[in-house]
Amino acid sequence: MDATKICTCTDTACPAHPVNHDDGCTRCIAKNQAQREVPSCLFKLVGRSSKCEGWFFEDFALSVVEAARAEGRNPLAPLECPEER
Repeated sequence: MDATKICTCTDTACPAHPVNHDDGCTRCIAKNQAQREVPSCLFKLVGRSSKCEGWFFEDFALSVVEAARAEGRNPLAPLECPEER
């Protein structure tokens, strides 16, 4: 899979961005893990909160909760798990 075709991050100046090497998402994931952060592509999937000030795990959790509430779902209610494949 060509990570440059699916990456939604706009920070192409970042050395970990897939356009800057041939390692796909690996460098980005490693950088984010080391900094206890979540990649921007996952924030974009849940509609990054305007209240977020960083990319940390806690900021992502807040974004997930806010997205669920915006959709009228209880963010703490258990989700139905899809059948195992």
